[in-house]
Formats: sequence, C-alpha cells, structure tokens
Amino acid sequence: MSNLMHRICLALAGMLVLGLPAQAQSAGKEAVKKTVIKYWNKIHEPKAYLDSERVYQPGRFWSVQAGYEMRSVGTSVRSENVQFQNQPYDFTLEQRLKDRAAHEVGLKIGYGGISLGLSHEVGRKEGASKSISLAYENTFWGASFRYSRYSSLVEGFMDLKIPGSTNIDAHTPFLSTEPGEMVNVIVDGYYAFNRKKFSYTAAFDGKTLQRKSTGSWIVGAKYMQGGFTVNPKDDVILSVSQGIGKYSTYQFSLGGGYSFNWVLFHRDPETSRDLARLSNLTINLTAMPMLTVFNRTETARYKQTESFVYTDENAVKVAMMGNIQPNFIARAALNWTAGHFFLNLWTDYCVFRFYNEKRSFNAGSDMLSEMAQSGKFTHFRVNFSLSYRF
Repeated sequence: MSNLMHRICLALAGMLVLGLPAQAQSAGKEAVKKTVIKYWNKIHEPKAYLDSERVYQPGRFWSVQAGYEMRSVGTSVRSENVQFQNQPYDFTLEQRLKDRAAHEVGLKIGYGGISLGLSHEVGRKEGASKSISLAYENTFWGASFRYSRYSSLVEGFMDLKIPGSTNIDAHTPFLSTEPGEMVNVIVDGYYAFNRKKFSYTAAFDGKTLQRKSTGSWIVGAKYMQGGFTVNPKDDVILSVSQGIGKYSTYQFSLGGGYSFNWVLFHRDPETSRDLARLSNLTINLTAMPMLTVFNRTETARYKQTESFVYTDENAVKVAMMGNIQPNFIARAALNWTAGHFFLNLWTDYCVFRFYNEKRSFNAGSDMLSEMAQSGKFTHFRVNFSLSYRF
C-alpha cells in the first residue's frame, strides 16, 4: 500500500510540475493580451486633456476614405568640376525629371488615429506612380510612413570646356529615350504645443473637429530617403554622363513653425453616436521652415559591358556628406463634415536641398576622379477625398 501511495504521489507531483509551465504560459499570454487591449483603448479613447469648448471628439469610429491625388515630383542633380584621366575639365552636368503630373486614385482605411492607405496612378500602364502610407495621428502629435514611386523622362544639359583649348566648348541639351524613376521613403512626425485647445488633424482627416478658431506653434522631424535612377537602357543619357545613372540621398531634418485652424462653422450632433446633425467647416494653414542636419548622397556608375551598353549593376559607388541646408514644408487643408461623411481638400509642398563639397576619389583612369554635387528634391501634392465614419 505504501508503494502504491508513493507512486501516486510521484505521479501527482509530475503532473503538477508539467502543468506549471502551461499555466504560466497561459497566464503570460493573458497578461500580454490585457496590456495590448489596455493601451489600444487608451490610444483611441476621448482625450480628457482637450478643452471641450475648442475641440470636439466624435469618438472611436472606423472610417473608409476614397480619393484622388495629383502628385508632382521634382528632382534635380548637378555635378560640377569633374576630371577625367587626371586632366582638368570645366564640366557641368545637370539632370532632372521632366515635369509630369501623376493622377492617382486611392483608398484609405482607418480606426481612430491609425490609418493605412494605398494609391495607384490611372491612365498609365508602364511606370505608373504608386504609393503606400501608414500613420498614427493624434490631435497634437503624430507620425507617418510613406513609400512612393514616380517615373518620368529625364532631361538636362551638359556644359564642357577644356581650359586652354579653343576647340572644345560645348553646351548640349538632352532628353532621355526611357523614363527615369524616383523612389521616396519618408518618415515624419509633428508635435503641437497648444495641445489642449488645438487639433492639428482637424482639417486633414476630420476625425476630431475644431470648434473655435485656434492656432499653435509646432515642431517636426523628417527623414527622407530618395533614389533617382536613369534607365540602364538609356544610352543617350549614360553616354553624356559617362555611365553615372544612380543618385541617392539620405536626409534627416528638424524644424518648427506655426499652424492655424480657421473655423467657419460648427454644430454639434445630438449624441456622440448619432452624428446626423454634426457639421463643421475648417481651414488650416501650416508653415514649417526646416534644417537638414544629416545629409548624405551616393552616386553610382553603371557597369559597362561594351560600347554604349550598360547594366544596372554598380561598377563604382561614391558617397559624400553634405552641409546643413535650409528646407521648407508648407501645408493647407479644408475639411467639411456633415454627419457621418467628411470631405477633405488639402495640399502640401516640400523642398529638400543638398550640397556636397568637391571630393577627390580614385575611380580608374577613365572615370571621375573629382566631383562636387548639388541638387534638390521637391514634392507637391493636391488631394481630394470623401470619407465615411461607421
């Protein structure tokens, strides 16, 4: 009997030991789940710190937005004072994407301050512009991620003069036969100081509404990674640029400015869930000068397999650090809300410049050995969208 009891006790102890990890794991999962739900609700619950006389919070809603966006991307890269085979040349090469408006249609889904959007250019099959965005936007702070792709023909000119020579003095304009491409990755964020009375997003997405006209000082940060590439099949451009076909920039900027919401009309709904009588008309203007505190550019030359034939493989890549540059962001928006519907019209413009001092490098006897670069990337958008709150 004692042996039997001994075996039973050992079996029960074994079951208890084996069961502890499962129970602990289950408890751990439950704790994580509760924590996630807690912070999820905290993010989307009405903000107690907001002045109810200045800002109206409709509450947590799912929203679907369909819209149209016109986008124009400007890219200009200028290379100067280049040497070939250790001989001085007075050389300037400027390349830029030819102005072209991309017309995109998009869809965005959101819950509270979180949103995910996709857009694609219409009326163009090859080289169509497209973008994807992910954002969290609160009334006074927010952050967003945007990836976009844009293509257009490349145009520019080449000036070449050999000092001491009267025979070589040329100004040659050119236009590519194949479209070039610009790819941008942008991560930015903002913080508005008048957090109790001002809603930065009131005119941009209509999820919170400004009851009375109010403004705020605002600060922002922006990281931009841009890549401008010439099609390796475009021997016209590459023969002029000696095979240089890739330009990349990595920039981090900080800045501050002022944002103002002008409320033309506001009427509250009867209840927070029945928004039938809700109406609002708000206009926003924002201006934010910025300084690019980190500025790195990379220039790459395509590998040449035979005369005027290139591949997209890099033969040589040169990186240069640039100086602090002043840049600028400007935004304007209009929001009209009627019940569960809200309509937005907004535009923004940003310009980011770079400049690199002349740098010498060893790239082979027939390749660039000294170069200075400057340029700018511009981004202009106009967006019209209609949203519905569920």
